[in-house]
Amino acid sequence: MFDKSWDYVWNRLFDRRTCLFYDYITDNSDLGIPDDAVAHLPSPELIKRQIPNPGGFGTGMEDCALSAGTMMDTVVARYKATGDIGMKEYASAVYKGMELLTDVCETPGFVARGVSPVDKKSHYYNSSRDQFTHWVWGAWLFFFSGLADEREKESVKERMARIAGMCEKRCVEENGYDLLRDDGGAAIVSKMWGDVDSHEIGRLPMFYLAAWSITGDSHWRDLYLDMRDTAYRITLPYDMNGHPVYAGLQLQYSLRLMHDAEDDPEWKERYRAVMARIADGYEKTVAYQTESLMKPERSAKLSLKMLRWDKAMAAYRGFIGGYAYYCPWQQETVDSAFYPLLNVGESASIAALCPGYEVSPETAECIHEIEDRLDTAHHSTYAPMAILNAGWRIKLAEKELP
Repeated sequence: MFDKSWDYVWNRLFDRRTCLFYDYITDNSDLGIPDDAVAHLPSPELIKRQIPNPGGFGTGMEDCALSAGTMMDTVVARYKATGDIGMKEYASAVYKGMELLTDVCETPGFVARGVSPVDKKSHYYNSSRDQFTHWVWGAWLFFFSGLADEREKESVKERMARIAGMCEKRCVEENGYDLLRDDGGAAIVSKMWGDVDSHEIGRLPMFYLAAWSITGDSHWRDLYLDMRDTAYRITLPYDMNGHPVYAGLQLQYSLRLMHDAEDDPEWKERYRAVMARIADGYEKTVAYQTESLMKPERSAKLSLKMLRWDKAMAAYRGFIGGYAYYCPWQQETVDSAFYPLLNVGESASIAALCPGYEVSPETAECIHEIEDRLDTAHHSTYAPMAILNAGWRIKLAEKELP
């Protein structure tokens, strides 16, 4: 089940040197080497100079932390749905990469976006709220999954405490409630509190509650409780219209973690009710997204190739914190091959993440249809990971229904 996308993700995107999943595959025929997901990555020398930008945007190592969280979710869901103890090996491999993402950083508790497989340490300084969210979600799942051994659980505990500690120091009013960069400089897409959107306000309390549930340190629970009412009030009116699907997924991650870790039954139900509304809204889009995706004329667009980052057009996003942000952007491929797949998979996963929510047979059939018809031999982005995740999330949701 979902073997095609499973093999694609593990055989084409995963690099055993770093145990990370990279963003896209490029045509390397001009270099005389096979197509892969790492030959085009910036050199350690360029990364040290933060070229082309401090976030590694568009380079192929932009979303490694995000993908690690998604794949840990997938592996844990597959294990819980099937009882296959063979998932232990995969979970440990994913977590090894997650450890590296924190170990290479100058700042204790910081999570890098990605790491160069050449020297296994070079990384860009500007992470993001999204990367941290996926890392925390994946590590928290792993800790309680039954797949982590004692060393790994102790490692998660140490790292979660560091993340919470860094957030407590950095995400304060004088810093604009921002994570900042690993080097302490000004960052983008890293604001955690204050003037943030309804899908973003719950991330910081999510981190603190995760730290409490794993470490048992009541200090983190106290910080969560201080923020809980405000986060819930601002989250409540979230409207999926006008937000990218990934925003809904990350909101659902934060709500699900807080639902499961919260010890107050009234608050559990509040979180579940919000999740159910969000699940219903996104699930209703899966059928028409699938219908559009499966039109014969779309197959060629799903096979569009990604260029190497240094051959793509770059947009200038400004000079921030001492560095220029030149961001390679491959509009046609991203809009035609990446987001259509990503969005339908993540929409289904949003539904399946809600406790007690019954995902329709039609939604499950849509995900199976995409898996069956997707030509992974000619695809080049990490979007099939979302289809894989949705498939196993739905199987787990079906098993957990009363």
